[in-house]
Amino acid sequence: MDPAALSDDSDPAFAAVIAQVLADGRVANYGNISSLCLMVYDYLLSFQLTLYRLVWKAPWTPGKCIFFRYCGLAFHAFDSYVYVNTSADLAVSFCARAIKVQTGFASTVMWGAEVILAARVWILYGKSKRILIALIVVFMSGLTGMAVLDGLAYVGKITGSPFPPPFGSGCDTIGAPLPRLLFVAVIPPTITTTILFILTLFKTSRGHYTKPVETPTLSLIHWDGVSKFSMPVMMVNTFIFRYARLSMKGSASG
Repeated sequence: MDPAALSDDSDPAFAAVIAQVLADGRVANYGNISSLCLMVYDYLLSFQLTLYRLVWKAPWTPGKCIFFRYCGLAFHAFDSYVYVNTSADLAVSFCARAIKVQTGFASTVMWGAEVILAARVWILYGKSKRILIALIVVFMSGLTGMAVLDGLAYVGKITGSPFPPPFGSGCDTIGAPLPRLLFVAVIPPTITTTILFILTLFKTSRGHYTKPVETPTLSLIHWDGVSKFSMPVMMVNTFIFRYARLSMKGSASG
């Protein structure tokens, strides 16, 4: 599709469709901004307990390196996202490269977070070998599924294109297979995270109801996990996938 055609107002119906897609894209961007706020809130909530006491004072290990890489890369990925989606007069070739780089950033951040969550679950279960094997299977299955879907959706099929005024700024994907993009961005990591959350909830729930005293870490994981992941994220994403327009379903990735 020629981006210049978007400025042609000879077809009101076409212009209305483009306007709706752009409006829905803005809603999706709001979802991504909200996800950043939740990420910052999580950092602040667990800073003293997790970051300061368990990370800063701990010796350098692969887990500590993964944690710092995840924290830093997440904010760099968001900076890249804001620049690409708010800057004007971006070249088409730049948009094409930027979208692929964003995909790499997002994938790395998501699966880096999954490694940290899996390590937490493994520790909660007393470093059980059976749990470790199960976590490796779950992690590799999700990673393999995302890699396969990534190949189906992105290889040779994404074209970056900036919207000219008055339709907006930044980059967008023209002609990309949207349902496949949703699977790449949402489905595999959501399934993996849900399994990890269920394992965590099962363990912490047993500790909550069988022991009179609970550690601050378990209490934080239990109640904050239920209120911030189980209820809003899973329910909202399910509602979006079921009822939203295709152009709005990208908001579920936030």
